[in-house]
Amino acid sequence: MIGFVILLMTLIPVLDIPHSGRARIEPVTPLNFISVPVRINSTTADCSSVVSYVDYSISNNSGDDINIVELEVYSVDPNGKFSKLDTITAEDLITAGSTQNGRLTLEPVDSRSRLVLTLKRAVTNSGLWVIDGESINTALRNLSKNELSRGGKFFPNLIVTNSDQEELFQMALSNILQDPAKKEKLQNQKRLIFSDQGLYFNTKDSSDTSILRPEDIQEIAEREGRVLYLNFRPLTIQGSQVFAKITLREALPRQRRIASQYKYAYGFVFVKGQDHWVISKSIVYAQD
Repeated sequence: MIGFVILLMTLIPVLDIPHSGRARIEPVTPLNFISVPVRINSTTADCSSVVSYVDYSISNNSGDDINIVELEVYSVDPNGKFSKLDTITAEDLITAGSTQNGRLTLEPVDSRSRLVLTLKRAVTNSGLWVIDGESINTALRNLSKNELSRGGKFFPNLIVTNSDQEELFQMALSNILQDPAKKEKLQNQKRLIFSDQGLYFNTKDSSDTSILRPEDIQEIAEREGRVLYLNFRPLTIQGSQVFAKITLREALPRQRRIASQYKYAYGFVFVKGQDHWVISKSIVYAQD
């Protein structure tokens, strides 16, 4: 028996289990561009074979609040070959002149690679800072030279008038009625009903639509048992692009005392040509 125990103790070191989840702290190289007044400060990565976390801070040196930042994380191997690991969008307010901390979550990272964090976009109240892909690639190729990275442009927000909003509203409505995938969500309701909430421009009822107050929409639901209605959300302007969202909701009688689960949204991206607006992208998707 004693011999068996000694033999077992001898074998245990051979059956060593690696600490696969053991973390290591790695420095992360911030990639900044001299023409962009947004700075990524010193960053670190807490890496393991399970997950990696990148802690960073961003300083807003512009004279305007930042509402959205889009960051890109790259991996650079010992030979200088780089690949993009992830793109992360953070919708956190960074007031003018302030610094804000954040954390990114990544898949496991090769310990032999160098991590680089760079800004891709910053959305401010007055416009959009963008660093194009070629400028980022050039900066990544020149990492070893310790040169100041150049690139990045500012695109001031378009001015959208009440007349423009009315035109975009009609374009979106027409697209919904003509696109089978979008129209299907309306479930053959004969008349489209819009809530007047969010309509910050002048528009009137037409042969296809009715503009009603929320209490009037609820009254129809009480009378007919159910009604679908649309809500035009405030436009978001990012440089030369205008983003519009129309939500589709279901109103039910109050006596049913259940929350409707029928929730969809139509998303549109508009750009302006020389003399007219164009829908550059549109989508319909379910909402939680």
